[in-house]
Amino acid sequence: MDLSVIIPSRNELFLAKTIEDVLSHIELDTEIIAVLDGAWSDPPVADNPRLTLIHHSRSVGQRAACNEAARLAKGKYVMKLDAHCAVDQGFDCKLLADMQDDWTMVPVMRNEHVFDFVCPDGHRRYQGPSGPCKECGKPTTRDVVWIAKTNPQSTAYCFDPEPHFQYDGNQKERQKTQGDLVETMSLQGSCFLMTRERYFALNVCDESLGSWGSQGIEVACKTWLSGGRVICNKHTYYGHLFRGKGENWGFPYPISGRQTESAKRKVKELFFENKWPLQVRPLSWLLDRFWPVPGWTDEELVKITQAGELFWKERAVGIPLSTARLDGHSPVTSSAYSTTSSRPFLGGKVTSPTEPLSPIEHIQQMSVDTVRLNGIESCGRSPSQNVLPISSQSHVERIDAVAAVTEMVDAEDIATMTQRQRISEPCVHDSMQVRSMVCAKSPDAEYRVPIGCATSPQPAASSWIDRDPGKNPTDVCGRDAIDAKIGVMHDSVLSTESCLGPAVALTAVGSPIVPSKAMVYYTDNRLDPAIMTACQRQLGRCRNGCELVVVSLSPIVYGWGDKRIVFEGERSVLTMFRQILAGIEASTADIIYLIEHDVLYHPSHFDFVPPKRDTFYYDENSWHVFADDGMALFYNVQKVSMLVAYRELLLEHYRTRVARVEKEGFTLRLGYEPGNHPFPRGVDMHGHESYWAQGASIDIRHKQTLTHNRRRKDQFRNQKNLVNWTEADEVPGWGVTKGRFRDFLQELVNDSL
Repeated sequence: MDLSVIIPSRNELFLAKTIEDVLSHIELDTEIIAVLDGAWSDPPVADNPRLTLIHHSRSVGQRAACNEAARLAKGKYVMKLDAHCAVDQGFDCKLLADMQDDWTMVPVMRNEHVFDFVCPDGHRRYQGPSGPCKECGKPTTRDVVWIAKTNPQSTAYCFDPEPHFQYDGNQKERQKTQGDLVETMSLQGSCFLMTRERYFALNVCDESLGSWGSQGIEVACKTWLSGGRVICNKHTYYGHLFRGKGENWGFPYPISGRQTESAKRKVKELFFENKWPLQVRPLSWLLDRFWPVPGWTDEELVKITQAGELFWKERAVGIPLSTARLDGHSPVTSSAYSTTSSRPFLGGKVTSPTEPLSPIEHIQQMSVDTVRLNGIESCGRSPSQNVLPISSQSHVERIDAVAAVTEMVDAEDIATMTQRQRISEPCVHDSMQVRSMVCAKSPDAEYRVPIGCATSPQPAASSWIDRDPGKNPTDVCGRDAIDAKIGVMHDSVLSTESCLGPAVALTAVGSPIVPSKAMVYYTDNRLDPAIMTACQRQLGRCRNGCELVVVSLSPIVYGWGDKRIVFEGERSVLTMFRQILAGIEASTADIIYLIEHDVLYHPSHFDFVPPKRDTFYYDENSWHVFADDGMALFYNVQKVSMLVAYRELLLEHYRTRVARVEKEGFTLRLGYEPGNHPFPRGVDMHGHESYWAQGASIDIRHKQTLTHNRRRKDQFRNQKNLVNWTEADEVPGWGVTKGRFRDFLQELVNDSL
């Protein structure tokens, strides 16, 4: 089965209409599981082979109802939907066509016009409180119209520091240039789609937060902070009925101010203080991605940023994030992090059939080797509580570093005692001195949370499950029993195990599916500020979770980059090679993109994943634009600024390159581009290949470039290599540059604000 639509319902006037609407618009193998939480539906719900109804005579709460339906779901994906919604034709097909398994997805949200009040004289009043006609005073009846209005169409959501749900107009404006699949910081909560695995792995309906309140924030934060993405799919929509004050069909669950405040308080504790055990990103990462965010002041952002920096430091030195489950149950003894991988995978099990609500039971301590602190080599698991200071002279992954990690811990750097004995030794380029290295953030590794859940007992279609406590006090589950008297009785539904959901057995299924990526940005700090600012802003648009390592000859803007390295030394070819090497060694990512400070990168440049680990890859979709007049020039060429390869390959190459240039000096015979010249002329025997990104990048040619600016064919020694030579006034996808280059740069900067 493809999709399970789960609908929690309590005294919902329009549940039957919602189910009818969903059934009429299904195009895939999709089922509906609705929970009648505390009362039967009135009007009643019609029977259907795709429908399963669960009835409780005593309410269990909205989050518990969602979890119960999800445990019985047969689909790979589950979509939570409020009981007063309409959906687009083929909504299931359109959503799943674009879905990725580490995403949480929501359609565009429209306001649902459900009914009008109509009097005998035909006067109509838009949905709201009941009562006599305001024009003639005659009694009115409800006329269901069921129309998903085309305005507004909501796609961008966020939350403020309270936290309160908010719509984000700035975010929606930015989405206009992002296609039909757009990121949103948060969710409204009435509808969301994700895999059934991740639903339980992330515990997105944590019942300890209470029955109601802050659900959209909870789901969004757990998705983003665990390494996933929250996506609004503009290819389809759903209509949602918003209740108003004074209406006689208001909120079905009794809600007190104390309950909602409790939910907010727990959400703030989990995510604002970065205490959720499964997160690999702090909340500051999320705010930074969508900044500016309505309702947040600069002062509040500073507090969240400080908490985020502490989060990265704790991960770096192995301070445990949590040693207990969120819901207060005793932990089980299962390893939550790999001790042989630089990134975590999740594991665990539920040992009791009466406690099946959270597959992720426990997060053990992370030792230094788990997260692979840059200055320390992995040497087996070591206890994170035994720490000692590293002296001011330390070695950062074979770079002889003076005060290398200056902000890793508030007072002084720490490492485990066992790790202290295995600090890397300097390599052949001992003369290279790093003035300072700041670990502002941790690498943003891209990985999924692959948890395998045991299959639930599958209820047959049209099942009515009556969960009325007290009918069978001898229930062997140790909980109020189940009795099914309405509709067709199915043994699989009435089994002892299915009364509470299965005892879910979890198995970690391996390392991250997608290799992690990093950008190594190097600069000599002599670039025109207008060019540097535009290039940095454009790079920020392209990051999409990539780690950013910044290597410069003098400090640049504070806070830009996950890791910042400042070199002592004069601008030279050797210095540039040393900068590149330092950036590669400081990163822990699988794949490295080399980033030059005067290139405007297209986002598609970073979509490429090298298929081979022993080959250097060059993106040849790159135009030259000359800063003096904006002339655009293209010819096929391979440049270091457009290079991507696996980290191990780049480490090997640049360590050898630096040692050779230190000994022999640099000549053009050696070349700049890895893989272009085989040994002995070049550095090694590894080859190279080219690829063509979907969009063009722009290499800005200016007075401070290290290599010569050549704009005519006669300036090249070998003109046979000038394949596809093209001169133009504009760059495809970027617009006109000739005669207006400064305006072009300023427009890029303005668009990023």
